[in-house]
Amino acid sequence: MTVLRVLLLEDSEDDAELVIRRLKQGGYTPSLVRVQTASAMEDALRTQTWDIIISDYSMPQFSAPQALRVLKESAVDLPFIIVSGTIGEDTAVSALLGGAHDFLLKGNLARLVPAVERELREAQERRRRRSAERELRLAEERFSKAFHSSPVAISIATLEQGRYIDVNDSFLKMLGYTRSEVVDQTLRQLGAWADPTDAERAIQVLKETGTVRDWEIKFRTKSGETREAFVSLEAISLDDTSTVLTLIHDITERKRAEMAIRESEERFRLLAENSTDMIARHNTTGAYLYVSPACYSLLGYQAEELVGHPAEEFFHPDDIANAAVWRDTSSAAPRPDTYTVAYRVRHKDGRYLWFETTGKTIRDPQSGAITEIQTSSRDISLRKRDEEALRRYNQRLQILHSIDQAILSAQSAEAIAKLALRYFSQEAPFEGSSIAVFDFEAQQGSVYIAKGRDSDAPMASKQIPLPDWHAQDIAALRTGTTQVIEDSASDLPPDLQALLNNGAHSFLRIPLIAQSELLGTLTLSAKDTASLTPEFREIAGEVAAQVAIAILQARLDEQIRRHALELEQRVVERTAELLRTKERVEAILNNSSDAILFVSRDGMIQQVNPAFNDLFGYSANDIFGKSLLHLANDTNADLLREAMQHCMNTLQPQNLDFVAARQDDSLFQADIALAPLRQDNELQGLVCGIRDITVRKLAQEELQRALDKERELSELKSSFVSMVSHEFRTPLTTLLVSSEILKHHRDRLTEERQTHHFDTMGTQVRRLSALMEDVLTFSKSEAVGFEFSPLPLDVVDFCRTLADELQVITKSPHQIVFKESGVNTPFAGDEKLLRQIVTNLLTNAIKYSPQGGGIELNLHSEPDQITIRIKDTGMGIPEEDQKHLFEPFHRAKNVGTISGTGLGLPIVKRAVDAHKGTIGMESKVGVGTTFIVTLPRNPQIPLRNEDQPAS
Repeated sequence: MTVLRVLLLEDSEDDAELVIRRLKQGGYTPSLVRVQTASAMEDALRTQTWDIIISDYSMPQFSAPQALRVLKESAVDLPFIIVSGTIGEDTAVSALLGGAHDFLLKGNLARLVPAVERELREAQERRRRRSAERELRLAEERFSKAFHSSPVAISIATLEQGRYIDVNDSFLKMLGYTRSEVVDQTLRQLGAWADPTDAERAIQVLKETGTVRDWEIKFRTKSGETREAFVSLEAISLDDTSTVLTLIHDITERKRAEMAIRESEERFRLLAENSTDMIARHNTTGAYLYVSPACYSLLGYQAEELVGHPAEEFFHPDDIANAAVWRDTSSAAPRPDTYTVAYRVRHKDGRYLWFETTGKTIRDPQSGAITEIQTSSRDISLRKRDEEALRRYNQRLQILHSIDQAILSAQSAEAIAKLALRYFSQEAPFEGSSIAVFDFEAQQGSVYIAKGRDSDAPMASKQIPLPDWHAQDIAALRTGTTQVIEDSASDLPPDLQALLNNGAHSFLRIPLIAQSELLGTLTLSAKDTASLTPEFREIAGEVAAQVAIAILQARLDEQIRRHALELEQRVVERTAELLRTKERVEAILNNSSDAILFVSRDGMIQQVNPAFNDLFGYSANDIFGKSLLHLANDTNADLLREAMQHCMNTLQPQNLDFVAARQDDSLFQADIALAPLRQDNELQGLVCGIRDITVRKLAQEELQRALDKERELSELKSSFVSMVSHEFRTPLTTLLVSSEILKHHRDRLTEERQTHHFDTMGTQVRRLSALMEDVLTFSKSEAVGFEFSPLPLDVVDFCRTLADELQVITKSPHQIVFKESGVNTPFAGDEKLLRQIVTNLLTNAIKYSPQGGGIELNLHSEPDQITIRIKDTGMGIPEEDQKHLFEPFHRAKNVGTISGTGLGLPIVKRAVDAHKGTIGMESKVGVGTTFIVTLPRNPQIPLRNEDQPAS
């Protein structure tokens, strides 16, 4: 039976047993762990390996959607099958969209085993695809390195549209474009092919055969210059798209040289006698009939030495079949009248030269039979050498490409060295070769040796301590200089000594350097230095550069692997440290006096410490899964919600004072600190600390009241000093002036003027007396409040009498009009305080109505209260001053020089408060002011006559 590792998300043991039984019936041996919470699932995914997850849809503390989120966050690819009771179709579809792979009903588990088998197959297929994708990416990276570093101009374009997908730097350099100017352009848009029909014919051949080799074309650069090239095309598939891989070799310079030669031949061909080409006439068997004098300079023969001899007599035996085109001149088969052949011809001194001969058949005008053949021959040995050099260059590129492809697939320096030596052995003219790889950190050198030219011969390897290479030798290698060394040199380095015993006498030694780092050496041995041609040295240098890059890349890959292993070890150690830290944190939390909670991202309480239970009266089971807002009073819930949202959005800690509610609905002042909890830069929830600050709040409030009282007293003190300095100075000055006048000039004053000064002094004395009375009255009210002694009072007679007295005392031009309405019933009030109220309000009405006019005193009696209205038509009170009128020493800004202490209205307010009444005001600047005093007929105040003692 197959062992199946199952992570089961189920709260019912019976349902779990049904799943186990069904899996066993299906041929599986379940290795099963059952979890019921998100944290348990996270631990299981982190610590164990599973084949499949089977989950109930809904559990008391967990659900399938939550489990899918946990699985997604863990980045583990596991099949997820939901097995649940009857639920709606919409819920099932939603679960499948959320990532579930199948949905089964508990009442019908027949589909369970087939579903498990199908999902296991699909999971395996997904893993296989991911592995294939990784391999494909690595192959693409290797191809990209070879593509972009190649000295050959290479491009990749779509087969159908000819749209460029990518080009290498050599392509851009050859055509003079930037990458952005080429990529995504079509062949026609770029205009790189001088003749678009060449491109169309090449693509057609490519579609038919899959490849095009050395197609000679003309191409146009960005600057408009037309050049010539050999083009090779290969049909390849990239990402299921048919594309064309194009290699371009610029042959413009060579073609120009050829053109120059042809033009020269054409100009002088008619001047046969002076021509550098050998002009000749042959009969139909090929014998010379005539030879121009150039034959001497070309072949060393005089003309008469050649005439009568067949041309084939001087041909290289291997070239006779191709060069002797005059053979079978009688054949009826079509033959060209003009031809050009290249062949080797023997010089008089015995050496062979390459000739290119252009021949033309001369026919009888009547019969059309060939009568003779005329030829023009030139020495093309130099061109042949150039062509051979080009062939060797192409061969060299092929070698480099093969080596590059091989070493890019290697995973270690040893594999790279052996592959490079094996491929190099197939072409290079040397007796042996070696690659030494230096490890300066380990002070070790590894030498890999290939002897002879047999690429299949076994290779030797040696481990040699790095100190065996002398410091001066290492220093010379670091300069990057290629060395040619004879075996007669004394004290050869170890990598040369390894090649001594196979007939070698000369060595070519090339440092392997990449990114300015010395990685080793490539050493080649030959019988003599003549074998180590400049061309071969250049090839070896390029191979060395590729090997160095590959070794450096392999070392970097190895470092990455080691780093990954070290990271894995550190993760294990870090996990253990985190577990220890978790234990310490839990100990701190469990012994903290503050309530500490963990809240999920949706604001639900997931975990609390014991102090929370003591502070709020909840148990963990009572509060688990409830919103944090459940702990706040209704009036504070919005503030707490905003603080939570701000903390989650900004990932910054937040502090908030709020009114918290215990389980028994009792309230207390609390301070809450919110801090975001993140994992892998993703918010997991909030950590909350709550502290009871009721005592602290009470202390703060008490301190604030004391500060407010102190500030108020300070302001009163400042206002009092300002008022006294102003209000006392004016009457005292007047008293001083009048007294001085009477003292020194009384004999010259009339009796009327003396009386005036005495009256003035009396007025000012009364003013000072009234001022002191107001100050003492206000001070008393501030210290102990007004003594309130209510007595039965005829308030109508009281108000009328008081209005008449003030009319007389103030000698005011204003007319005080008293009006009364309602029913005059007994009223209990403090006569002294009532006098303060009415007198101050009437006095202010007179004082602040400087233009005269009427003043109304209205008294309205009702069963439960009396209302006193005092209205004037004076200057009015500015709106900005109205809210400060009852504050001590405050005066409106528009009173000008009118004297006053600013205590009258505060005294009135306190007198009204003593009666438990209210005072209001209506005022408009330039129109007048009305004060409205309402005093209750307090039934709790016993009415008594003045003759009856107070009880």
